[in-house]
This record gives sequence, structure tokens and C-alpha cells, in this order.
Amino acid sequence: MRRLSACLIALFCFSSLFTTAAFCQVKPSDQRTHSAGTPAGESGLATITVGSSTLRVEIALTPEAQSLGLMFRDSLPWDRGMLFVYDRPQHLAFWMKNTTIPLDIAFISADGRIEEILAMAPLTEKIYRSGVPALYALEVNRGWFRKKGVKVGDRIRF
Repeated sequence: MRRLSACLIALFCFSSLFTTAAFCQVKPSDQRTHSAGTPAGESGLATITVGSSTLRVEIALTPEAQSLGLMFRDSLPWDRGMLFVYDRPQHLAFWMKNTTIPLDIAFISADGRIEEILAMAPLTEKIYRSGVPALYALEVNRGWFRKKGVKVGDRIRF
């Protein structure tokens, strides 16, 4: 089941690679990639269920997309997020350098269970690490998990 979920996500990402190319390009750190922080088109978004709430997410599957994340954005619509998908469960580390949006991050196991939720401060080089190996990380606007009643132990579904 774990492998099937990862394969389905990978298939979705690869099939929409050309439509999401705007999200996967790495720019030098002094250039903005998205002036308004809004995705270039709806076709690059996937809908996932987090707890009992739905969320539209950009999927960061490549190392380039994962290193860029939500940096250089002015805003993130409330009902949007970014799902980072890795090839194997591992201890993950994130920072907020060049990220002006206050975010929360959930570290998620291979079976879709939210293991941790952390608040991340904008424009800092502090490292936010997962305490357990995770296959996924989900970044959303600060307070989204709380407002939607999402907590550790809830699951995400694709």
C-alpha cells in the first residue's frame, strides 16, 4: 500500500511535468520565481484530503522543486499548500530562508499518518527537522491545520 501511494503520486507528477514546469525551475536566490505567489495554472495542482479537509497542493517531487519550495512568494492562497514527496522515508530538514510566508509543516509517514506539525518562522535559517522518518512533508499557511482541526495522528489521502 505504501509503495502504491508513492507510485501513484510519482505517476501524477511525471504525467503533469510539462504543466508544472513553472514550479520546478530553480532560479538564482536573488531572483523572484513567482511575483504574486500564485501558481501559473490550475492544472499543476492536486487535491488531497488532510484529516477531513481538502487542500489543493503543488507537488514538489524533484530535488530542484524541493529545494525551491515556497521561497520567493509574496503569498499563498489559504486553500493551497505544497506537498513534498521523497523516494524513501527519511529524517527531513527544512528552513525558511527567502520564504516570507509564515508556514506550518506536517511530517507524514509512508502510510499517510501525520507524525508531527511544526510552526515555521519566515525568513530564518533555523532548521526544522522531523523527529521520525517521513516520506512526505506538507507546507500550508500558518494556522491552517489548527483552523481545520487537523492534528498529529490524522491521515492524508490522495
